[in-house]
Amino acid sequence: MINDYKTNYGKIGKQSVHDSSLFDKDYKEYRREWDENPKNYIVSNFPLNIDLEVTNACNLRCPHCARTQKNWGGDDIGYIERVIVEKVIDEINKEKGYCMKFSLRGEPLLHKELLYFLELAKNSKLLDFYFNTNGVLLSKEFSQAIIDLQIPRISISVGGWDDKSFSECQVGANLKTVITNIEGLKMLRDKAGLVLPKIRIQAVAQDDLNKHIDEFKSIWEPLADEIGLIDFREETGAKDYTGKTSSSFCCNFLWQRLVVLWDGSVYPCLFHGVKDNRSLYLGNIKDKSLKEIWNGDALNNLRILHKDGLSHCNDGCNGCSYRFSMIKNSTKD
Repeated sequence: MINDYKTNYGKIGKQSVHDSSLFDKDYKEYRREWDENPKNYIVSNFPLNIDLEVTNACNLRCPHCARTQKNWGGDDIGYIERVIVEKVIDEINKEKGYCMKFSLRGEPLLHKELLYFLELAKNSKLLDFYFNTNGVLLSKEFSQAIIDLQIPRISISVGGWDDKSFSECQVGANLKTVITNIEGLKMLRDKAGLVLPKIRIQAVAQDDLNKHIDEFKSIWEPLADEIGLIDFREETGAKDYTGKTSSSFCCNFLWQRLVVLWDGSVYPCLFHGVKDNRSLYLGNIKDKSLKEIWNGDALNNLRILHKDGLSHCNDGCNGCSYRFSMIKNSTKD
C-alpha cells in the first residue's frame, strides 16, 4: 500500500527555495527521494536529512511555541560541542548524505560557533544545508559571512502583520529590527549579484494571521524568495492529543530524517509538543553511528507500527501535535 502522506507546510505563490538555480542531477534526486520515499516506505541507505540542534536556548518567548511552554522534551539548556558536530558531518560526508539543518528547538545564532559549523558543512560538499532563525540576531556581519560562504538557504520565522501583532506573536522581538536585518541580508546578496542564500520567510498560520494575510504578504513578500505558512498546532500542553487513532496515518519523518540534539541524543523526528520523548529515543551519537541508528531495530520497529496504522501505540507519537494535525486534516478531506 502506498502511503498518501501530507505535509503541514504550504507556501504563498509559486516561488520556492528549491527552484531550478539549485537543481543539478544530484539535487533533483535528493528532492525526489524526499517526496517519494515516505509514500513508498523506502528506507534509503542513510537519512536524507539530519536536523542538528546546535542549541535549545532561545532569545524569544513566543506564546504558541512548545519551547516557551517547556513542552518540547527536557528542560535542560545546552549548546552542542564541536566534537559532536564534526563527528556528524564526517559521517554524512562518508555516506554521501544530502542535507543538514542546524536548528531545532532553539535560536542557532546564540551558538558562538555556528559559522564554523556552516563552514564544515560547506567543505563537506553537502547538497543542501540551512538553519531556522527568528532573525533578531541576523547582523550585517553575519549576513555577509553566510553570503560569502554561499550557504544554500536560510529560513526566518516571523509572525504578525503590524507592530502590535508581531510583538504579541514574537515576544521579545521588534518588527522593525527583523525587517531591517532581512533587508540587509537581501541587499548584500543582490548587490553582489548572487542568488544564494535563498531566503524563506515562514509563519505559523494562526487564525488571526489568516484574517490579515494580505497585510502579512505586503510586508514579507518583497524580502523573500519563498513565503511559507505552517499549520497551527496547539503545542503548549493545553490539549491532550493522546488516544487519537488512525489506520491511514504514517509519519513521513521516519523515512526522511534523523534528529541529533545538543547533547548528542538521537530521535526519529521533531517530536512536536511532546514533553516526554523517552519512547522515541534511539541512542546517542557518542556511542553509535547515524547509519547504525537509521537501520537499527528501534527505528525499524517504529516504522512498522506506523505502516500498520498503530502509531498511537508509541507514547511519544500518541501525544504528538504533528500527528494529531495530520489526522485531523485527513478527516476533513
